Amino acid sequence: MTGDTTTLKNIKIRVLIIHSLVEGRNLLKQSLTDCSDIEVVGTAPSGSIGLMKARDLKPDIIILDVEIPDIKASVFTKEILSIFPELGIILITSHEPKKIIINETITSLQNGAFDFIRRPYDMDETREWAVLQRRLLPKIRIFSIRRYSRMARIAAGKTEDFRNHTSIARNEERLSSSITSFKNYEKYDLVAIGVSTGGPEALSIILPALPSDFPIPIVIVLHMPQFFTQTMADELNKKSKLSVKEAQEGEILQAGNVYLARGGKHLILIGADPHAFMLHLDDGPEVNGCKPSVDVFFTSVIDAVKNKVIGIILTGMGEDGVKGIAGLKAKGAKTIAQDADTSIVWGMPGAAVREGVIDEVLPLHVIADRLKEITGCV
Repeated sequence: MTGDTTTLKNIKIRVLIIHSLVEGRNLLKQSLTDCSDIEVVGTAPSGSIGLMKARDLKPDIIILDVEIPDIKASVFTKEILSIFPELGIILITSHEPKKIIINETITSLQNGAFDFIRRPYDMDETREWAVLQRRLLPKIRIFSIRRYSRMARIAAGKTEDFRNHTSIARNEERLSSSITSFKNYEKYDLVAIGVSTGGPEALSIILPALPSDFPIPIVIVLHMPQFFTQTMADELNKKSKLSVKEAQEGEILQAGNVYLARGGKHLILIGADPHAFMLHLDDGPEVNGCKPSVDVFFTSVIDAVKNKVIGIILTGMGEDGVKGIAGLKAKGAKTIAQDADTSIVWGMPGAAVREGVIDEVLPLHVIADRLKEITGCV
């Protein structure tokens, strides 16, 4: 047993770096060279060479420059994950990316990329690689833990591929055994969702499955920085029957609309009257290292909506949202968390489940159907 533990401890996370610039490849490699649990197994200057090297080297994680010139990052992501579905892709963009790069980043995330970071701005090389290391290491290590845990569950026959929409969404036996079935015995005024890593893909599955006559507004706090949330909202809007938009200051919530918190601002809900709610954008400090923060939004919902809310925590790293959803639960709100098997990272939902404040733990592809059932759309 001791020998097995030692062997596991000596396994290194294999990383392939794909970046169009020599300086970028060297900087990323330098940021990982002194990490004893990580091995940079190769670098590539283009997507086509990166694909060949990935097939040969079989890395655990690829760090991918979104601005690679020969293959769109979104196409690269889709193609490589069709070959190696357990591979992790961490995207890297410039500090203030152009619109076309933002679009590619969002599409790549929807196609299954694990997460992204922005390159630090206006720093000397030593400081820059230190910041890159600080931003990259948690994502690399969290993905590696998730990957090997998932592979172990698959080997034990305890999970299924969450990207297989049909097998999960139509599994009535699983649905009935996972939840306590009830119709719309209560009137709800709001669906409040908190999500982080894996969010673009998860939201791209849930929102398009909801009908245009969904009876209450949906507000989402996604951990995504400034410049990206408007494009994220636009992409979700294209795929959804509901109207999806980036939240605006002073906006009154309307049924059939989805509001995505703006990157770089906290989102606060204000109760105008018992069934009318207004959005406020707040420029306060980060909470749980996040801005927008799920906890900030959920806490504001407690006062504005009280128990007439369905609170949901989806895939994501960390514990942002746990305090807020606990407050919602204490007021009598309905609470739902995404399950471990279908979460890219079971950090936020897992922490909420362990806190004992979640009514139902559901697979990703069941959540939209459950929302329709609770709100009387079925």
